[in-house]
Amino acid sequence: MNTIGVQRRDLDTMLEELDDTRCGVGADSKRKHVRWPFRKISVEIDLTQPGSSAPVRLSLACRNLSTEGVGLMHNAYVHVGTRVVVHLPRGTGSVACAGVVRRCVHFRGLIHEVGIQFDKPVSPKEFLELDPWSECFTREKVESESLLGCLVVVDGSDVEHKLIKHYLRETQLRVRRADTAQQGFELAAEGCELILCALSLPEMPARDWIDELRRRGVNTPVIVTGVDTTATGREAATGIGAAAFITKPVLQPVLLRAIAEFIVPVAVSGGPGGSALPADHPNRAVADAFEVLLPDYATRLRDAVKRKDIKVCREVSAQVATAAPALGFERLGTLAERVASGLGAGVSLAEIGVTIEALASACETVRRAA
Repeated sequence: MNTIGVQRRDLDTMLEELDDTRCGVGADSKRKHVRWPFRKISVEIDLTQPGSSAPVRLSLACRNLSTEGVGLMHNAYVHVGTRVVVHLPRGTGSVACAGVVRRCVHFRGLIHEVGIQFDKPVSPKEFLELDPWSECFTREKVESESLLGCLVVVDGSDVEHKLIKHYLRETQLRVRRADTAQQGFELAAEGCELILCALSLPEMPARDWIDELRRRGVNTPVIVTGVDTTATGREAATGIGAAAFITKPVLQPVLLRAIAEFIVPVAVSGGPGGSALPADHPNRAVADAFEVLLPDYATRLRDAVKRKDIKVCREVSAQVATAAPALGFERLGTLAERVASGLGAGVSLAEIGVTIEALASACETVRRAA
């Protein structure tokens, strides 16, 4: 049971009413990350009241979840700034996520919606059962100019290539065109941050193309695009090794959000690939030395993944997470922290493999663009 004393049917009715009125935490038009429905009858939290050192364990009904936080329903007002630890259910266990109350809004009667911001970002996909074709990406709004790097598009359709190039015209992406599977292999081998591949290529299906790409030692994330969203099509697309799926015809907002899932963390502040620290900063020399080491970190991460060595993956990501923010690579540090905390919480390499590859690509791109 929860503090507001409702069961599943009543909770669903109440949250649908809340969604209709567009009140509460989910109504912020300035938010950057998507909030997904995460309706749970009971999510345990440890709440430490201001002035107290002893946390209180409570069971709250849950409304939604995002990369940055969670929305909960409670039978009392909670002061903004109150420290909490949310135990997000995952599988048969839970993951402890520390955070702080950022908003508490009255709904009706004694019921309040409590908005909690996590100290460290989480991956909602680790807690949600998502349809691979549902186009669920964590970022809600993407600034085109923030997308920096190289994108390889493998598709036999001339119209599709022109459409994607048009959609990405305001980004800083280098878009490379591959009309055949072989051209795709060649361009991918030359290096890129992300690959966009059609579900059906002239020579082979995307499943076979991705398998061959991995056999050749290229671990770059692949987003698959396809027209067939029927049950048969979805079944065929399941388990092909893609990082994400987009339905054709591709829409620009969806494309930008999908790309941002993997490339935005690479676009570190302070210019293309460089540290944000000013030239006269006391740590600038250390930042430059750290930047030289980044390709080695990428190599170590990929080698560890091949060996299924969780310990090394965690150690390397933790090193980057610790050093990067202080040296002007804040977004790189955020990505590394996501990997380190995920592995520390027991997430498997299979579950977090895409994020590890994104981190490795980020390390390479920072140095290459400098």
